Amino acid sequence: MNRQLRRDPLSPTEELMISIERDPRFRSTFANLTVLDGHPDMERLRTRMAETAEGFVRLRQRIEDGHWVEVRDFDSDEHVQVRPLGRKWSPAAVRRRALEVLHEPFPEGRPPWLFLVLLDEASDRAAMVWKLHHAITDGQGGIKMSASLMDASPDATAPLISAQDLRFDHDRAERQPAPGGSLSLNPLRLAERVRDTVRDSAGAARWMAGQAILARGRAPLWNERSMDRAFETLRRPFPRTKQAAANLGVSLNDVLVTAATRGATRVHVDAGARPTRYRMTMPVSTRTDGSAGGNSFSPAVVELPAGVDHPADFHVVEISKALQAVKAAPALGLLDQMAGLANRLPAVAIGEVLGRQVATLDFATSNVRAAPFDLFIAGSHVEANYPIGPLMGAAWNLTLMSYCGSLDMGLHIDRGAVADSRALVRAIGAAFDELLDFA
Repeated sequence: MNRQLRRDPLSPTEELMISIERDPRFRSTFANLTVLDGHPDMERLRTRMAETAEGFVRLRQRIEDGHWVEVRDFDSDEHVQVRPLGRKWSPAAVRRRALEVLHEPFPEGRPPWLFLVLLDEASDRAAMVWKLHHAITDGQGGIKMSASLMDASPDATAPLISAQDLRFDHDRAERQPAPGGSLSLNPLRLAERVRDTVRDSAGAARWMAGQAILARGRAPLWNERSMDRAFETLRRPFPRTKQAAANLGVSLNDVLVTAATRGATRVHVDAGARPTRYRMTMPVSTRTDGSAGGNSFSPAVVELPAGVDHPADFHVVEISKALQAVKAAPALGLLDQMAGLANRLPAVAIGEVLGRQVATLDFATSNVRAAPFDLFIAGSHVEANYPIGPLMGAAWNLTLMSYCGSLDMGLHIDRGAVADSRALVRAIGAAFDELLDFA
């Protein structure tokens, strides 16, 4: 008997993500580079991936005509691939290959995700790149999804989370009419919450364009944008960073953002520039349920003091105050509603507004929490996890994943904006070390 195939409408946020990708600068695919201590058992990995896809419907669906459409002949093995690195094994070679994989287009008519194992044919070294379109889930949801592939020991017979326990609550409140009509399609009700009067599509366009004009990028060196990319990695100890944050009276995320900011300033000062402020974007999680799917975050844009003449302990407190003010903003949590308004505009208008915004974002940061203990996948130990966050118009994206006593950071860079990626990662690393002195 044939099982009925599931078909779901795209949410307003998902629809906007797909629409704006007509411009490749706004691709929202993200990935994770996982370094392993040996070759995984591929039969075991494929079996586990098939179980995960069975439990998580989005992995079996393609995007078609504004809907998620379940693929009748779906085979998870098509999405779990093995390739030799094809060059001398080194961390730099693995990073380059991961970046190439990230920017390879997904096959037409297939679910937008890939799980690629890279092998060194001359040794037992291995790494994996798992990339997903952001419409499938956000970073925190991706962590929960990946737990269905991970084990707590090399010979475990059950994953951290079973496929049956992977909740996918796609029929959330945003799909159900709010009292008085759908908020995502009612600009008057939305206007009350974002403190602007948006009475129709033209008004929405004027409001969005006004934000683009008023908000300009602050980094003097990073005005150009391109499709040329670099990927660097960085690691720092979790316990010591957490202790430094506690001693300074701030959060670990405040330390991350301060290190990113002070690193940016060091690059500018070394080049003879003297910045005053930066415009940074970061996702603020709004996930309150136990689901793994969908996007439950709001993109927050914040202006940060460059801190050219400020000591690190003073600067981190300044940045902490700026971040707290943004997190308390009343517009947070309205991503789907704002996307609903944007989707009422012609595609060319959306592209124009977002095109103007490209130069207003100096950099992006994100902070994702993973397991605090050792993980294994198909019998191989996970040595490190380096996320590769989407740029979405920013000059660079620094995403942190805490794992087993380490802060693993991936730095995704637009080389048209930042010519020397190694100089930037060194500057951010030095800024982290400066803050770790307070532990």
